[in-house]
Amino acid sequence: VDAWLDDEAARAVVDEASAVVGRDVATWWRDPLNLCCDTTAAHVEVVVSGVAGYRSLTARGLRPVVVAGHGVGEYAALVAAGALPLDQVVELVHWRAELLSLSPRPSCAGMAAVVGPGAGEVARAVVAEVGPTGPLSVASVDGPAQVLLAGGCEALERAREAVVAAGLDLVRLPGRNACHGPLVAPVARHLTAALADLEWSVPEVPVVPNA
Repeated sequence: VDAWLDDEAARAVVDEASAVVGRDVATWWRDPLNLCCDTTAAHVEVVVSGVAGYRSLTARGLRPVVVAGHGVGEYAALVAAGALPLDQVVELVHWRAELLSLSPRPSCAGMAAVVGPGAGEVARAVVAEVGPTGPLSVASVDGPAQVLLAGGCEALERAREAVVAAGLDLVRLPGRNACHGPLVAPVARHLTAALADLEWSVPEVPVVPNA
């Protein structure tokens, strides 16, 4: 985020985020270990950097036709579009990341990418084969050649064997919780009430959702 600190519009976003979380977020993010090992720091950084960049560009007269964000970045897109206020989203994302502690730790569960042609078909077949023996699900479809699986470590290991047998690669994502699957159901239950309390507005531009 340092690249944005000399920009008035972007700096205002960083300052507002710092006030919400009660610490200087720019200093927090300068330690690379925080961004690679601290889920809370990484998720808040994605949102704040996205909104800071957007407001810097619009302050110069650029106007988007549509906005989008990948994963937690969708919250940044909603703020950019005027659908949600920045302070509420920063607080929500901060709390959401902390709630991930309610899900199995990365040492017990996580995510892995099925990589190669026909990844979607292979991923669905592997889930059908392995899923009944342990928690495993399709977490997200990143593209025609990459699909993420979420599940327990044992299920992911069995999935690896099936994926390799199909001629594709399975790449484990280090340090990741088993997001977008049944193992994070406790997090989803806590978030439901928080999402209902947000002050939603009609977006000024269309927002392309992740799903």
